[in-house]
Amino acid sequence: MPFADLQEFVRFLEQKGQLKRVRAEVDPELEVTEITQRVLREGGPALLFERPKGSSMPLVMNLFGTMDRVRAALGRDPAEIGNELIAAVQRVNPPSLKGFWESRGLIRRVLFTHPTKVTSAPSQQIVEAPDLSRLPVLKCWPGDAGRFITYGMVVTHHPRTKRRNMGLYRLQVFDRNKTGMHWKSMKGGRGTYW
Repeated sequence: MPFADLQEFVRFLEQKGQLKRVRAEVDPELEVTEITQRVLREGGPALLFERPKGSSMPLVMNLFGTMDRVRAALGRDPAEIGNELIAAVQRVNPPSLKGFWESRGLIRRVLFTHPTKVTSAPSQQIVEAPDLSRLPVLKCWPGDAGRFITYGMVVTHHPRTKRRNMGLYRLQVFDRNKTGMHWKSMKGGRGTYW
């Protein structure tokens, strides 16, 4: 990814005219998603809601709503990445020294994509009890059972094997420090425990 972090990507989109700031107060319950859906259908810009109702934190939506923004985030076309992976698999199947040699660049990159253990990280600089009520959590559809973190990163650890999984799940917020999620049998997080 050509950007150091998400904030840098947001600044890039704003400089390119691909991000609009919404300065009016907007309700995360149904209103934010209705506005975002309309903008998405039109192929419009990413949206930075500066004053979501009930939260002091801004909310950014529709960052990857067009293929141009996806390409910008990845640094190249997603199809190129897919084609590179397919070609590498085909070169090493059946396994051969030549196939592995020709795929060495990709294999090397894959070997260095694992998580790195550190003793401290920016995410640990402020330690406080979780309070999900401070976040501008969305209620996306009138029939939803409540508010959901729509793309929450969830890390699971098996209690005995210590096997880990990181997945993206829709998390229903129950209160200030509890969420629920639905793990289907084919999902990786559920598989961590079997």
